[in-house]
Amino acid sequence: MTRHTLRAALALPLLLATLLFTASGCEKEPINRDVEGFWRLEKFTTRADGQTTRPERLFVSIQVWVVRLSNHDTGTTPDGSTDHTGGDPSGAGTYTGRYAYNEEDGTVRMWDFSTTSEPGVPNYAEAEHLKPYGIGSTDTTFRILEADGHRLVLQSDYATLYLTRF
Repeated sequence: MTRHTLRAALALPLLLATLLFTASGCEKEPINRDVEGFWRLEKFTTRADGQTTRPERLFVSIQVWVVRLSNHDTGTTPDGSTDHTGGDPSGAGTYTGRYAYNEEDGTVRMWDFSTTSEPGVPNYAEAEHLKPYGIGSTDTTFRILEADGHRLVLQSDYATLYLTRF
């Protein structure tokens, strides 16, 4: 083997290994592992009247700049069709919004909630649509009261949300 052929034979595996390690290292890390993840909304207490609501099977997913509110209950209406709210008596739909974490202030902001009825056409949510999740506005900032990776407690002007890791 010539020196040039040997060098080329060694360079190709080295190049492939470098590309493999580089590609596997591009995964986005959570901004805060104790806040980001998949959460079950156990309850929320509205601040104005102190009333506690315990929704059934409502979930909050927080991942890399995106928040998703989802209803995972599968129910049917009296006529046998699937209810768009999943059969949850709270009337909660499924919404996707934007999320930002502010480490300095210890807050998270959620805004621009929408559903997609047609591919690429957002249908923006009204504040009333978000209330079953304990969110009183389409642009809400929450103070993080507790975040230990297993339990997350968020407080806004409207309500205090109690979530557990799912």
